[in-house]
Amino acid sequence: MRPPLRQRRLLFGTACLLLASAASAAGLGLDLQVRWPPVALGGTLYLFGEEGRVQVLSPGEAAPQCSTARLEPAAAPVSCAGAVWVVDGKGLLWRMEAGLPKIEGDGFEGAVALLPGRPRPAVLCRDRLVLPSGDVRPLSFSPVSAQALGDGGWWVRGAGEAARFGPEGDLRWTWTPRKGSPESAVLAGDRIITGTSSGALVALRDRDGRFILKYRTGGALTGPPVASGGLVFFATSNHFLRAMRASGQVVWHYRTEGRPDFGPWKTPQGLLLAEAAGDRLVLLSPVDGKVLWTWRCPEGSLLVEPVLEGSRVWVLAWGDSRTPTLHAVDLPPALPQGAPK
Repeated sequence: MRPPLRQRRLLFGTACLLLASAASAAGLGLDLQVRWPPVALGGTLYLFGEEGRVQVLSPGEAAPQCSTARLEPAAAPVSCAGAVWVVDGKGLLWRMEAGLPKIEGDGFEGAVALLPGRPRPAVLCRDRLVLPSGDVRPLSFSPVSAQALGDGGWWVRGAGEAARFGPEGDLRWTWTPRKGSPESAVLAGDRIITGTSSGALVALRDRDGRFILKYRTGGALTGPPVASGGLVFFATSNHFLRAMRASGQVVWHYRTEGRPDFGPWKTPQGLLLAEAAGDRLVLLSPVDGKVLWTWRCPEGSLLVEPVLEGSRVWVLAWGDSRTPTLHAVDLPPALPQGAPK
């Protein structure tokens, strides 16, 4: 017999507290069909599910807060400017603080992505990029995704073309790969490092998009590259994570156990990678690619991107149920680079 709603919420909240104190626990079964990667803000986790349901898991709460509003995101929600932001199918932009939603704008029908910015996110629509200031930049192609770059600008990509926008929203240049579709990118000094779906990593001059070099990866990128310490780190679908110098020389490579579907991310502890096929997290030394630490999901599969906040990783795993299990995984303290744990 299913417990009453009040009792279920109390049990749910108790499980949250146990989860926060013991990352090695089996995980917390959610009563929510999660549709988007969770969003973390100040230790609070926002989960967006079916029929517009929203659950907010706050530190120290005896039970999760369930928002009375129904928010059905049209694109993945993001956190920036001290709040969580959602754009819905009606083109409304919502700001959430302490679990309470408030409309902050409208007219965003056809939204494709939200991009962190200040004082609010940029909104990528089917035919335009709406800047945080409200200014609009028309697009000459249909975008499929975009990301914020390290200087405050944006990388917008479509099926066959990509565009580099500066921090003020100025269109600097566009790029069309000879083969395949453009992929995510990172700003590395005076270069944009990106990839193509045909299996190439490409360096372009940030000032004007001029081609610099190309490296054959053999697989598509699984996420944006990471630039740190004069190296670029990138994972590809053919089971490799590589470290490369600006000259195009590969310093080291690591062959993953399964396809690296998410990452890498740079953390104080090392390079974090999520392997969906292996259902595990892997922490690597950026110096030589040696494994420093691993965590394997006790049960289920990683189907959405984990969320990194500080030294904690929030992982959703799906088993036989349509609702996932939530795991709070604490990364180990920073280790001497190259020293396995």
